[in-house]
Amino acid sequence: MMIFHHHHRSFFLPILGLLTVGLVVFMFYSLTDSFKPPEFSQQVITPVSSQEYTNSIKTIGGKFVESYGVAENDIARLVIVENTLSELLALRVPVEFKEIHLELAVILSQMQTALKAQDTKQAQNLFATWEQEY
Repeated sequence: MMIFHHHHRSFFLPILGLLTVGLVVFMFYSLTDSFKPPEFSQQVITPVSSQEYTNSIKTIGGKFVESYGVAENDIARLVIVENTLSELLALRVPVEFKEIHLELAVILSQMQTALKAQDTKQAQNLFATWEQEY
């Protein structure tokens, strides 16, 4: 009695071979990129002088006081406060002015909160405080 085995062709080995080659190529390129030293930009930050900072504060504060005084409603005042706070936080601050800078930023932040809560009296009190500090 003869038993014939019918052998089915399988694509398992060629697919396994292609996946292995693909993995080796992928690993080669990913590892060669990771061994390159990172490129650091040589960004030099120059310290800001006290005079530059005070000039910036005078400009920002003067513009704020003028704009806030002529604003028609609390929404306009809120926009002015938010823009001034953004400008203030974008400044580089000399060490000797860090405390006053923080105080001004806190006042503006509190004004922002008061205006959002529609507490006009609190916002006006904070504006008066700003004028004293500024």
